[in-house]
Amino acid sequence: MKKFIKLLIVFFSILLGLAYLMDYIITTGLKKTDLRLFQSWNDIYSSNIRSDAIIVGSSRAWCQYSPRILDSVLNISTYNIGIDGHAIDYQILKYNTYRRFTPSPPRYIIQNIDIFSPSITTGHYEREQFFPYISDDSLINQVSKIKNISFFDRYLPIFRYWGYRKYVEDGISSFFGKKIFFDGGMFKGYRGNNYKWGRKELDKIKSIQFSYELKADSVFEEYLSQAKREKIQIVFVYAPIYINGIKKIENLSEMYNYFKTKANQYNIPILNFTCDSISMDSSNFYNAIHLNRKGAELFSKKLAKNLDSLGIKIKLKGE
Repeated sequence: MKKFIKLLIVFFSILLGLAYLMDYIITTGLKKTDLRLFQSWNDIYSSNIRSDAIIVGSSRAWCQYSPRILDSVLNISTYNIGIDGHAIDYQILKYNTYRRFTPSPPRYIIQNIDIFSPSITTGHYEREQFFPYISDDSLINQVSKIKNISFFDRYLPIFRYWGYRKYVEDGISSFFGKKIFFDGGMFKGYRGNNYKWGRKELDKIKSIQFSYELKADSVFEEYLSQAKREKIQIVFVYAPIYINGIKKIENLSEMYNYFKTKANQYNIPILNFTCDSISMDSSNFYNAIHLNRKGAELFSKKLAKNLDSLGIKIKLKGE
């Protein structure tokens, strides 16, 4: 019996060791990929972001604001940390994580604002983006409840990757030197999407109501206050929305008033492209609220010129 128990202990020790090794390979590999879910997080955790301006927002940030264009026009360094499908609380969580791993604050924050911003994130959407950083308690403690990251996910090797075969394969491939990217890869957190216009989702929507949640408003206030204390200039930007989508927002003026109040309180300029000429042409969009690559790069050029008119470039050059 003792011999059997010893063999059993040896067997499970080897099994556990292999699990830790596989976990290390997958995690290390994902930290080297250029996939959308991980690229900007990887740069954050590697302390590789040294930028004058940080772009913050949801999918309406990461796939619409091109740092390459902004950099070239403004002669500054920008980085896009937009987080797909997440409201203002997770946008700020990602920004705060970036700040923990960056020695000095940015000079500017370009904050995308829209009808979806001032709410609290719910659901498990894209929870796997947090898996490679499971050892960062400061992050995981904040996301574990909403993203259903359990004790076993955190402390049992490889357990969290169960059911995510694609990312397991990508992580292993990347670890052994294969370059993993999609659709041309990411550039400083941005990738334009080459999707064609589709209106099916828009046709399903009868109307949209703007509202804000008190908890989200409190998180937003603290974020704006902190930026003011640190003398970081925030710029609010409304990215374009397709014109037929705008028509379905019943209380657009309430959204404008909400963000105008914040802007006045914290001395924040607002650049509004909601009803820009870009919004009139469906060929610039792949759905009512997301620009395709063509539209995103047209928007980024217009945005750069408007930021230039605010003196962003001049201020940086003169300092």
